[in-house]
Amino acid sequence: MRSACFLIAEDEPMTARQLARFARPFGESVIVPSVAKARSLLRDVPRWAGWIIDIGLADGSGLDVLTQYRAAFPLVPALVLTGNGERECVNLAYDLGADYLIKPADEAQVVRFLEKATTAYLASLPAQSAAGSPLEATIAELRDLMARSQQTRARYRVGCVIVELMDDPARYGTHAVTAVAEALGEDPS
Repeated sequence: MRSACFLIAEDEPMTARQLARFARPFGESVIVPSVAKARSLLRDVPRWAGWIIDIGLADGSGLDVLTQYRAAFPLVPALVLTGNGERECVNLAYDLGADYLIKPADEAQVVRFLEKATTAYLASLPAQSAAGSPLEATIAELRDLMARSQQTRARYRVGCVIVELMDDPARYGTHAVTAVAEALGEDPS
């Protein structure tokens, strides 16, 4: 199963790390600090789950990155961040099919975007991807649940699954708990 992958185009290291931390429960993040680096990665990830793009990058506009990525991947959810709320930027972001937040972005709003993007990503996966091994199917179920439900319900289900994995190592493998923890972005220790 392919893990969800998010592009984070942000040149401020602390903000980039914070956004990656928000994205960790939903999948992997690729952080790029510049337009040039984002362009070089355009085709490296065959299935992006979503993009979080700062407008003001050191070597140009994140809207240029969004324009290029949107041409290659027209349905991928995008979130544009900036410290500037100029109407022209907002309108261009919306014209490119992106959500828009003013920095500093509220964690809850970013998480809502990540949930929406992850749900769309999981729905777009071919059925056989999510139904490979029993462990892959279980991980897909947990990711989907975490992306679309309340934290309490998701954590309860994760606990139930961990008990099931521990009770049936013949079906899931002896390292299933570690694999689930890593797949959900948690520390397996």
